[in-house]
This record gives sequence, C-alpha cells and structure tokens, in this order.
Amino acid sequence: MCTEMGNSCSKTLNTSELLEMTNHPKFCKLVRQEHVEVMEVPLRGSTSESSREENSKKNRYSNIPCWDDSRVIINSRESLTFDQEDWDSSQIVITSEEIGSTYIHANYVDGYEAINKYICTQTPMEDTWETFFELIWQKNSRVIVSLTDIDRDDPKSYQLWVNREGVETTFGRYIIRILEIREELSFTRTRVLITNTSTETSREITNFWFTDWPDNSIPTGMEEFLELRREVNKEQSRLMKEAENGSGTLAPIVVHCSTGVGWTGTYCAIDNALEQLDKENKVSIPQIVLKIRSQRHSSVYLPEQYAFCYIVLEHVLLEKAKDEQLS
Repeated sequence: MCTEMGNSCSKTLNTSELLEMTNHPKFCKLVRQEHVEVMEVPLRGSTSESSREENSKKNRYSNIPCWDDSRVIINSRESLTFDQEDWDSSQIVITSEEIGSTYIHANYVDGYEAINKYICTQTPMEDTWETFFELIWQKNSRVIVSLTDIDRDDPKSYQLWVNREGVETTFGRYIIRILEIREELSFTRTRVLITNTSTETSREITNFWFTDWPDNSIPTGMEEFLELRREVNKEQSRLMKEAENGSGTLAPIVVHCSTGVGWTGTYCAIDNALEQLDKENKVSIPQIVLKIRSQRHSSVYLPEQYAFCYIVLEHVLLEKAKDEQLS
C-alpha cells in the first residue's frame, strides 16, 4: 500500500505480490487505506471553463469540475433549430446551443500505451445530447461505452440505444438511425448510423451498453465485465486497422456514466492495468488511478471502485493459472 506496502503511491506489484495482497486477511482495510492516500494526493490544474456561468448548466453535478488542460474542445458552430414533425418511426428532439460554445464536460484520458485512448464524459442530459453527438462527430469516435442503467431523471434518453431497428432520433443537426440491436450476455450492442444534416454525410458507430453496475457498488459478474472490455477493444482494433488502410484517423473510445468519473474512471483504470499486467507482469493501481485523476477530475472516488480494480486483476490471474494447469 502507499504506506504499509511501500514508500509511495507509485508502488508496483508483480503477479505474486498482487495475489498475496488480494488474499491478505486485511485486504479490505488495506485497500481502503490505499484509496484514501491516493485521494489525498494533491493534483494541480485549473477548472475555470467548467465553473463559468454559461457552462455550469451543462454539468450534471456542480461538485465535479472538468480539468482545463485535458478537456475536449468542441469547435464552435452555429446553432441549428428544427421544427418538430410527425415523421414515421422518428422522434425529433430540439436542443438549444449557444453560438460559439466550445464546452462539454469531457476529458481525454490516456491508455496504457496509447495517448488519448479514451474520451471520458458524463451521460448527456436532455439538452446536451446534440453537444454529445457534436463531440462524436468532430472527434470521429466510432465506439461508445455506456456504463449506467436507465437515467431515472431522463429515461427517454436511453431509448436511443434500445429502441427498435430502423427508428430515427434527431438531436439538432444529427440524425441517429438504429441499424442493429444485439442483446449479448452482459451488454447490449447497438449499431447506429449518425448523419450530419449540415454536410449530408454519415458514419456508423457502435454503442456498448453495460447495465450490470449497481449504484455505489461493483458489477456482480466478473466474466461479464471482462467480456465487455474484450469486445470493446476488439471493435476498436478492427476500426484501427481500417483507419490504417486509408479510411481516416480513428478517435478515442468514448466512455461515459452518469458522473463520468466513477464507473468511467474505473473502467479505464482496469483496462490500463490489464494491459500493463499483460505486457510487464507487474502493475501499479495507485499510479494508474493517479494518472487518470490528473486527466479526469474526481475519478475512481469510491473505495469499492478502487478495490474492484484489484479484484478483477486477481480473477484474471487465477483464471490464467487454471488454464495453464489444464494445458
């Protein structure tokens, strides 16, 4: 730990040390203490844009600021308005955007080796969906990871990902058409076509909607969570190969939950930790979480989320050991 397991929060554990730690009779106490120490590490940076009066209404939570240095900047654009029409199988959502606004509560976060592997953001609110898709479009993101259940305050929003195939929803200048919905064991995979009506061009994106993450708790199914990660990275890798063949530059994976820092930060931390463990046979959860917190304010704020990082790594190591015994 930062105190009991080493001299600093940069402590790195090899596979044997990690299993020894997770099997320690006082693991819960030790990991909570480590989490406290990580949370107490001061981070330098400004959050002036998120605190500006004109941007405050775009923040779901007033107590979760957005770092300026790593924030995703949306190119300013003119506001478009659409008259609501009774189109077949289509729902029109009218949003109001300030002309020239560049703000969205979102930050770039690095992967284990990839710079800006993720864009971490909050779940869009009713009047920020157009900005969300502006981000998707401008940054050319093709993969979205949704780590939350239906929004109790805005349940209609999530119909976007689970509505019937062929349905169209319009957010400002963007038309979202559902192409395919696949119910997997642990998540819903939705292929959608996003059309920019200003340029009359379209792109296909895939949303992975994982709902097995209870409020203020951790996923109940370890393998289900790992399957989500595998499928997300598999899809991103496929798209990267296409981009290398000349189809354009691929942008980060967009990861979001209600706050955009709890489950979202934990997902990114686990993804990075598993990559480090695979490449180096050692890992530093404190260092990984601190790096994420330096890019996405308030990330992994619950001790349960922090402990889950260790629990996932333990599970992967034990399953790997079983496979090696059988081979």
